[in-house]
Parts: sequence; C-alpha cells; structure tokens
Amino acid sequence: MVRRSFEGRPVEIRRSWKVLAVDDEPQNLELIRECLGTEGYQIRTVGTAEEALEILAADPPDVVLADLMLPGMSGVELVHRIRQHEDGRLLNIIIMTASRDHGLLIEAFSAGANEMLAKPFDVMELRVRVRSALSQKRLLDHLEDAESVFFALARAVEAKDGTTGDHCDRLCVYAVHLGKTLKMGYEDLDTLRRGAILHDIGKVAIPDEILLTPRRLTPKEWDVMKTHVTKGADLCKHLRTARATLPIIRHHHERWDGSGYPDGLKGEAIPRLARVFQIVDVFDALTSRRPYKEPLTVTAAIKLMQAEQEKQLMEPGLVDAWLSTLQREPYLLRAIQQRCVAG
Repeated sequence: MVRRSFEGRPVEIRRSWKVLAVDDEPQNLELIRECLGTEGYQIRTVGTAEEALEILAADPPDVVLADLMLPGMSGVELVHRIRQHEDGRLLNIIIMTASRDHGLLIEAFSAGANEMLAKPFDVMELRVRVRSALSQKRLLDHLEDAESVFFALARAVEAKDGTTGDHCDRLCVYAVHLGKTLKMGYEDLDTLRRGAILHDIGKVAIPDEILLTPRRLTPKEWDVMKTHVTKGADLCKHLRTARATLPIIRHHHERWDGSGYPDGLKGEAIPRLARVFQIVDVFDALTSRRPYKEPLTVTAAIKLMQAEQEKQLMEPGLVDAWLSTLQREPYLLRAIQQRCVAG
C-alpha cells in the first residue's frame, strides 16, 4: 500500500501478512517456511487440525495452507470448521495433497477450499498461489473497511434520534425471520439484513431541524424528508458490497397501489425485497414510541397493517406472513410485546 506524505512524496506502508500452514509432515512445514520466509510473511506451522483451529480463534491468519490427509480431524473437516468460524468465512484456504482422489477433492472444495496445491509442490507455484490469495484478501479487506464506514454512518444516523434506538438491530431480526417464512435463500436473507442497517442512511443528508423535529412535519418538510431514499441509494451505489441493497434503500416507501415514493412504482414493479422489508419497517414504526404518538400493541399494529393491505397499500399476503412469523416465534413475539409495554 502506498500513501502520500505531507510533502507529496509517496510513503509505502507494508503489512506483514500471516500465513498458517497445517501438515503432519515436518519436512513439508520446513519447506514452506523456507519458500515463504523470504516473502516477509509471518509464518505459523502446526501439525494438527485442532492446533490450527486454536490459532484461528486466537490470532486469525490471512491465508491457510492445509494438508488434506491429517491425523485425527481430516483436512476436509478442518476446512468445514474454518468456514463455520466467524473469522474464517472469507479466509482463503489452499489445500495441499498428493492424492488424485477426485471425490476427496470435490469434498474439500464443497467444504469451502479455494485452491489446490499438488504435492510435491513446486516452490514457485507455492509462492504465486499464496501471493494470489493475499491479493484477494487485500481486496476483501478494502471492501470490508468501506462497508464498515457505511454501516457506522447508518448507525450514527440512528443514534441521532434517541426515540428509535436499536431500530436497525430490530429490523435485521424481523426481516430475516420474515424472509425465512417466505423461504428465501441465503443471498436474499443477507441482503435483507444489510438493507435493514442501510435503509435510512440517506437521512445523513437531511437537516437536523427536520430529522429531529418532535412534531409532525409540514408538507414542505416532508418533501425534504422523502429525499432520504434517493440520497441513500446514491450514496451506497458506490459501495460494491451494498449494491444488492439498493432496491431496499430506494424503494422501501413505495406502495402496492403506486401511491408511494420516490418513483410511484406499483405492484410487482416494486422490487420484491423492498416489499418484504417494508412490512417489518412499518411494523416497527407502529410499535415504537415517537414524540407525537404512543406505541401500538402488536395486535393493534397488525390490525392496522391488515387494513392497509386491504386498501392495496401493501402486497397482499405479506402482512399475514408476518403474523404467521410472530405466531411461529413466540420468544420474538414476547420480546416485542414487552417493548410495546415499556414504550
């Protein structure tokens, strides 16, 4: 990475990448240390999968080289366990093997391995594969850093209004539960979760005298407030990892009958995830205290939403799906009821 100094001259900042090698043959580990030691990496070597998992938990590496034929826990199981760990979901895993068992290799890739390095390995190939893996890691880190900034910005907007604390966290839970009721796949569920955090990020561009007013907005103020959806979408379109959430950010205030904003979309022209997200967003607003209103009970909120659904303001069936979700998840229903009472 190269940064500019205050005098305009480039200043290079080098990161010391961490490589974890797992192999029960000491000579292989020694060869890896010799091959990669000149690259400036921090190299950790262990002989078992169990030791590798301990290191992953204590000091996560940037890339893992794992032999498939390990004693005890197999290399395939190690890959699977790494992918289950929070710090291992995006980790680049290179499996090492002398086996030509096609079925075993398929198992390893199905468990989450990224690449395969044949044994006995070529020194140059080892170096190139590790460099390539670290280049991917560098890119992912940049994307994660950018996403973290956007998420922090969204949280900052939420924190401005003390009356709606934890709104995004609740919406994450609600949206994923509703998505599961609708039998959505992982990608859609993850987009709903991210959209729940980012949906109101455009409010960062709304003046505080409008955003934080303790009364109902005037028509002119409301026109300004409604721009938060387009401002939010414009802001997040530059973040590659947030692109899937753009329909939620821009369209979660559209109405089934076409009376919503910003584009007046109608029916199925409204993106599906925006329609689904709108249900939990409206529900949370109804069951939350505001300076100008008391929170509704769950029963009253559902009744009001069903009436809106009958007026074609929401997609037919989605309110019923949300009610079914609450009935199927009693702990969630109790938590919401307690919050309504507490206000």
